[in-house]
Amino acid sequence: MNGRTILLLACAGLMATGLRAAAQEAGTEASRQLQNLVYYPHRGDWRATGEFTGSLDDSGNTVNDLGTQTSARSTSYQKALLGLSYGLTDGLRLGVTETELFSQHTQVTNQLTGVTTTEDANGYSDPTVTIAQRMHDSSDEGFYADAVLSATPALGHALSATGAQTGNDVAGAWNTTASVPLYYRHGLSGFANEVGLVPSLSRSYGGLSSGQTPNTSTLTSPCWYGAVLIEDRFHFNRSWFVEPGVSINIPYSYETASQSLGATDTQQQVDLNASPSLTVGFLPVDWIMLSASVTYIDRGTDTYPAAGTGSSVDSQQTYGTVAMQLVF
Repeated sequence: MNGRTILLLACAGLMATGLRAAAQEAGTEASRQLQNLVYYPHRGDWRATGEFTGSLDDSGNTVNDLGTQTSARSTSYQKALLGLSYGLTDGLRLGVTETELFSQHTQVTNQLTGVTTTEDANGYSDPTVTIAQRMHDSSDEGFYADAVLSATPALGHALSATGAQTGNDVAGAWNTTASVPLYYRHGLSGFANEVGLVPSLSRSYGGLSSGQTPNTSTLTSPCWYGAVLIEDRFHFNRSWFVEPGVSINIPYSYETASQSLGATDTQQQVDLNASPSLTVGFLPVDWIMLSASVTYIDRGTDTYPAAGTGSSVDSQQTYGTVAMQLVF
């Protein structure tokens, strides 16, 4: 039984659980208010999400095992996300999101030769479909729990961004994620504090990103990876909140291989890393929420080729996001 079959069976089981609970009036006042971390769209409700993200700083350096810096990278990009979710029952909801990369411009400078290569990418991503079930609600204060499954099918043909070819935002591989968001809410309604703990486990099924030549085409192996998101939303009143958070990303590894004749696999080891973020949100009316956030990522990847010198890539990224959510 492969991973996709397991995912479909799990979704069917989750759907059955939700349908059995459809007759029950689940949910609380807290879970119906858009500004709350524990909110979700109840039976018959729609939630639409729009986001715009832009890079504030995105750079990286590659250093080989001899300690010599071999390349430097800088990237700028802008992208938009649109999402729509619907409450099938009081507890069960279904959603879909789609991202468009407007422009991604990367410059890579070979530190040994001084030659700079320009790479560009744009286009739509593969859509992500999510099914979620509220497993436990509280009257107001107390614990809340969800079970969430999402899948991103590989619907398009991934193109690598090279100096001679514009890339796209398609992954070229199926991806599935399971998570169990846990929340604790306490305090008065207008001044509540909500703490979230969201462990997740993802599976990438591997795929091909095509360049103009076999040498610039890369096959990536399947891999597992996981993360734990910790977030704390503090409400100053019914309209304003601030939410610091951090995503702790667990180390994982995968293999890549060029499609040139005789190419061997190269192991990629992604180090443990943490990505802090800060979000400010405002609710002008009950059915609209506006937010702005800044996220920082510092990630290291070690490369181990079958032959020759290995290298380490250190990447830092800071990006900002503005978002709007509507309930109708």
